[in-house]
Amino acid sequence: MIEKSYQLVVLRGPHSGQTYPLTQPAFSLGRDPAADIVFDDPEVSRLHARLVETEDGYRLEDLGSTNGTFVNGRNISAGPVLLEPAQEIQLGSSIVLLFELVEISTELPGEGTASPAAEEGAGETAVLPTSLPATTEPLAAAEPPPDDESVDPMLPPDFDDVADFEKLPTLRQLQDTFAENEPDLSDLPEMPELPDLSAEPPVQKAAPRVVSDDDAAMPPLPARPNSNRRLVGILTAVLLILLCCCCGFLIVMYQWGGDWLLRQMQLIP
Repeated sequence: MIEKSYQLVVLRGPHSGQTYPLTQPAFSLGRDPAADIVFDDPEVSRLHARLVETEDGYRLEDLGSTNGTFVNGRNISAGPVLLEPAQEIQLGSSIVLLFELVEISTELPGEGTASPAAEEGAGETAVLPTSLPATTEPLAAAEPPPDDESVDPMLPPDFDDVADFEKLPTLRQLQDTFAENEPDLSDLPEMPELPDLSAEPPVQKAAPRVVSDDDAAMPPLPARPNSNRRLVGILTAVLLILLCCCCGFLIVMYQWGGDWLLRQMQLIP
């Protein structure tokens, strides 16, 4: 049985000679890393074109690229085109791909024709061995199960020995031994008494301030001078400066302009 599949071979571009098998129902071609087949070329748009599988083969569709998609030199921006084997696909002006048909034979080696070894042994009958080969090492004898089913085989054999438990001292014996050997605690120093932290600490009262006769007889601070007088003096000085500037400006203009300035101001005929 022969199966048909398609592939793209890069004839011209950054990855010249590389083959892309078409094994999916749809493929996107472009410069975007998220595309199925990526071409890192400035002439290729981010999502340039798309291949869609149909019953007759693959259809090529332009996705509104900037530099266009061509099949055998024909622009396909108007609509998708059904590709045929051995056609050239051009993306922009620098990427050229070849659309190829690949036939794969899925017939097994044993199907259809018989191998020479099988033909030679067709008249012979295979004989299977009826007995196992004897082993030189004897099998280990299985251990017999214990007679008493209540005994746990996972425990040691002397686990239930009562004599071992009788040797352990009882709780009463341990208490008597501790009472006989009780240490004498009378020689230990007494613990100091800890202060009672639950009681509220006493509130310290502030000492009264004593005012001496010298402090009481201190003269009052002198009053600040009136600030209005200072402000009036500043304003008067500013007005005098402005008046001098105006007078000086008029004198300079009269000296430089002369009668022309007076005629312009209509002060003289």
